[in-house]
Amino acid sequence: MTIRALFTTSFVSIAVIVTAARPPYLVLSAQCVAGAWFAVAIITVLVMTSRKPAQPFQMLRQELQRDMDAIKDGRAMKHADAQGAMLAPMTESRAELIGAHLADEPLA
Repeated sequence: MTIRALFTTSFVSIAVIVTAARPPYLVLSAQCVAGAWFAVAIITVLVMTSRKPAQPFQMLRQELQRDMDAIKDGRAMKHADAQGAMLAPMTESRAELIGAHLADEPLA
């Protein structure tokens, strides 16, 4: 929506300058259009600085803090336990594939 408004405003600005293409009004119209864009820029800066700054990484910070607390308290899995937990399903899957291949049975 905002991008459409900016494009529309820029095309209207060009139209104003082209419409006033006669020599006595050309410079005046271009300066007025430039002044209007400058005013829009100033208003935009004032509005953006008056808002509360966004915190896009707040959820990530909280999650990392929980992870750090878990590590400090010793509640986190040890590396070997985690690795074993991850490899166990892979080993079972591999054994099932080998068994199905040897028995010439299609996998269900």
